[in-house]
Amino acid sequence: MGITLEDLNTREYGKSFDELLAKAKEYATQPGEELEILRDWILHDLSCRKSTREEKTENRPCIVKNKMKVISTKPCSDMREVLMICNGENEKASHRSSVRNDHLMKHKQSPSACCSKSEVGNMINSTKTKKKVKKSRALPFDGAPPELPMEFRNKIESLHGSKAELVIHKEIHPTDVSDHHGRLNMPRNQVLTMEVLNEQEREEIEFRKHGLEVRVIQPCLEEKTLQLRKWSSPSGSYSYVLNSGWKHVLGKRENNICPGNTIQVWSFRVDDPAKVWFALVCPGAER
Repeated sequence: MGITLEDLNTREYGKSFDELLAKAKEYATQPGEELEILRDWILHDLSCRKSTREEKTENRPCIVKNKMKVISTKPCSDMREVLMICNGENEKASHRSSVRNDHLMKHKQSPSACCSKSEVGNMINSTKTKKKVKKSRALPFDGAPPELPMEFRNKIESLHGSKAELVIHKEIHPTDVSDHHGRLNMPRNQVLTMEVLNEQEREEIEFRKHGLEVRVIQPCLEEKTLQLRKWSSPSGSYSYVLNSGWKHVLGKRENNICPGNTIQVWSFRVDDPAKVWFALVCPGAER
């Protein structure tokens, strides 16, 4: 053939197959010899790549699972040091595992090391009790609870009412005075009590379309009939609302119901006729 070892070593890599075939034809002296030349080039190319790969991997360190290894094709003096480090790490891991197993065996063998069944039961019960304890509701006022003004107490006595209780003490929000909403909202987490309602009245405010009809003493001491309803939200919370006539209460300037002001809602009962009443106390109202 017309190709030498020097030709193989000086051949340019990275050419296309057609270029290599044309080059091989230049070296061929007989028909079909170019294929043998191509074969020699390919075998030489593979041999060169293999040698290059072995030179790169020789004595290359790597980390596997926090343990040092050395990839090498020949022994070296550093290999013994690396093996000593690996053996030391293995001994440390073995020691830690042995200590952990001894600790577990002591717990199994010693009755005092573990809790008794009764102690475990007490711990579980205490955990359940803690889950059932609810946080105390923050009061909306500082110090002693507010007292019902004398004018309202006299009004309630004139109606033969009894058991006046503070239901809510809250700030009036813009939605409480908007014509679109048309209600006074009393969120459940701010309501102090609603014990004025009996079982039948509770069902009416929740399931009856128009709620429960109640009488209200306005801040100006005039009386008005409103509807008490219970509105539930998809999240599971709910609010009590006074509506169906609330706009009339807002329309009286002497009631002084405006955003940012505070309002107190008191509940009481009148037995003849049996009726739930509420008193709305708002500072600055004209009576």
